[in-house]
Amino acid sequence: YDRPNNEADWTFLTKKNRLFECDRLVNWHVICTDRDYNLTTKFLSMMMSTAGRAGFQISNAKFIRIRDDRSTSYVHAIEQACNDSTQIIMCVVPNQSGDRYSAIKKKSLVDRAVPTQVMWTRVMSNDKVLGGAVSKVMIQMNCKLGNAPWTVRIPLKGVMNCGFDVTFDANDKSRSYGAFVSTMDLRQCNTYYSAISQHRHGEEMSNFLVVNMMKALKQYEQIHKEPPGRIIFYRDGVGEGDLSHVMEFEVRKLVDDLKKAYGERAPKLAYIIVTKRINTRIFKKINGRDEIQNPPPGTVVDDVITLPERYDFFIVSQSTRQGTIAPTSYNVIYDQTGLPADKIQIWTYKMTHLYYNWSGNVKVPAVCQYAQKLAILVGQHIHAEPNALLEKRLYFL
Repeated sequence: YDRPNNEADWTFLTKKNRLFECDRLVNWHVICTDRDYNLTTKFLSMMMSTAGRAGFQISNAKFIRIRDDRSTSYVHAIEQACNDSTQIIMCVVPNQSGDRYSAIKKKSLVDRAVPTQVMWTRVMSNDKVLGGAVSKVMIQMNCKLGNAPWTVRIPLKGVMNCGFDVTFDANDKSRSYGAFVSTMDLRQCNTYYSAISQHRHGEEMSNFLVVNMMKALKQYEQIHKEPPGRIIFYRDGVGEGDLSHVMEFEVRKLVDDLKKAYGERAPKLAYIIVTKRINTRIFKKINGRDEIQNPPPGTVVDDVITLPERYDFFIVSQSTRQGTIAPTSYNVIYDQTGLPADKIQIWTYKMTHLYYNWSGNVKVPAVCQYAQKLAILVGQHIHAEPNALLEKRLYFL
């Protein structure tokens, strides 16, 4: 999409352009109460019309109507809806009950390996937000089928992006989940791979991280018949005092295992610590006036306010019309890719465009945002590892 340079938002353009990739949605189900049936059919009619203009062909859904909105009713209906060819299930719910949402996601993602789209009737009945909701849900469902709604120009071939984030289990603070998400060379395909691993307090996380990385590399080799030339790993959730631990236990182990697995063909690794919550603010001075404003998206600062002993930089990737915009800090603690600093900075900024839950830039590379989304889904709702059959889809959007 062509868009204004300073907006970092292409929501309007998604409504009048075709999606970059689409599947045909043929075998899918909608679960709703008898009370919400008419509201649901109206919403689906709008969504199918919007999807058709975007090139996403959606056939009529098979309805399963339930008498009440108890969690068990939805769980039984999901079991009834699932078969070998079910592509997706939409569940229409009357409110944001956490228990019901958790039950739906656990049944569909852990037990049955079928993506679900949970819709809130309050959104479906609000005419002020209905148009935007229809477009967003249509894009999410297309992504859950394994497609990319938009992309950016990718100059480098043979690069695997990885993102990793950690969250605690909401029910058991002695457990945490590490979420790993990677791309499969965005120059050639828009496939993603994801994995989640559970850690007990005191367990070394690097063991699980390396295992998930090796699984992703196997998936990459299945697609491209060779390993990637470079891996750019964005690591979120690292405190200032943990840098030496990450370097010693995660990076070193990863480098050693890559050499053991691939020898001379081992991918060249860059390991970048991503920090969102910082106090640094960057401003642009208006020429000829003693006024300042927020810098435009894509602004990079890699001198003066950075640390001389580090290979670090700041990127402003978003835009705001109110208040000040906070940059994101990137600290490259290991780099053998051979890419100059400006290329890594440009690459990182491009990756902030590819989070499909928002038609605009996000604060961090998309793989980090996806990893955070996956970690929260597991840590707060399903409390178990999702079915491995879903690992090639963005089912957690």
